[in-house]
Amino acid sequence: MYWQWIEARLPRLLLAALVVAALPACSAPWRQAGPTGEGGSVAADPAAQAQFAAALEALEAGDDARAEPLLRSLATRYPMHAGPLVNLAQLQARRGELEAAEALLKQALAVCHRCAAPWNALGVVQRRQGRFAQAEQSYRRALAADPGYADAAFNLGVLYELYLQRPELALAEYQHFRALAVDDAPAVEQWIGDLERRVKPVERAARLEEAGS
Repeated sequence: MYWQWIEARLPRLLLAALVVAALPACSAPWRQAGPTGEGGSVAADPAAQAQFAAALEALEAGDDARAEPLLRSLATRYPMHAGPLVNLAQLQARRGELEAAEALLKQALAVCHRCAAPWNALGVVQRRQGRFAQAEQSYRRALAADPGYADAAFNLGVLYELYLQRPELALAEYQHFRALAVDDAPAVEQWIGDLERRVKPVERAARLEEAGS
């Protein structure tokens, strides 16, 4: 059950990086860039908004052939916004084109270095490439940009538990995720309990060793 839940959730976590709307230059792609190169406050373009919504709908349905040209068009017309680039990266990562996905995410980060979603998506790509130390840093950059970004906390917890063998750090990130993601919290309760049982004896042994030194 544990592994099934992780494998079912990981693709959705990458999809969660699709809509980047809260930070400068990560606003929806129909908003034009202001004079500083950050997200402006120009009125929305209804046609572009509809195109973006159609691209997201196609991605959610797994219709990459329909989504890709829509996203590439938006990325060309709105180069100062990270959203279309992150979406294209998700599409390419889903096809296993990890190097191409990474390149797009780095473009997105050049547009919006303080956006959590592209950092989180980059961490997923790096984890799939076996670059665990870099994935850790990317997830941490996502959380530094937005401490409330639950998916990055979850991904970091999985990385610590399953790939870096750091149960004490995994426990902290799962607890962070539980505090942020109310709807998904029950699914990690058992993991947290298991990790607490593994971590507490180690902490107790460490305290005894310090006391005897």
